[in-house]
Amino acid sequence: GDAAHVPIRVARSLRIAPPSLASLQPTPTDELLCGPSRWSFPSTRRERERCAVFCDLYRRGFSLTSGVKFGSDYLAYTSDPHLYHAHFAVRLTAKEERLALLTISAGTRVSSGARKNLVLAAVDWGTSVGS
Repeated sequence: GDAAHVPIRVARSLRIAPPSLASLQPTPTDELLCGPSRWSFPSTRRERERCAVFCDLYRRGFSLTSGVKFGSDYLAYTSDPHLYHAHFAVRLTAKEERLALLTISAGTRVSSGARKNLVLAAVDWGTSVGS
């Protein structure tokens, strides 16, 4: 997108801003967009679980992008997403959720047709990250 629409603080954290832009001090608009008083994400259990799965996979060395095109939450890459295809389609499920066999079969067919392995991910809040 257009770098002019990326708040300075976000641009700095993503390391996408040129040095001249990154050296600027945040403006009041940046504070409104990125300040703790306006940022309520993650606020629902589903959002917290998505963030936990994202963080766990990222810490394990995967690059992640949206998996909506393949009926999943994320696509996980073992290398640079610009150079290689994803190896895994990651679908988040609640730990207590009962999945219909048809849902699993459909997800497997879509990911297999796209040459990806389907990973069903669930968060167990009672254990440490990585288990």
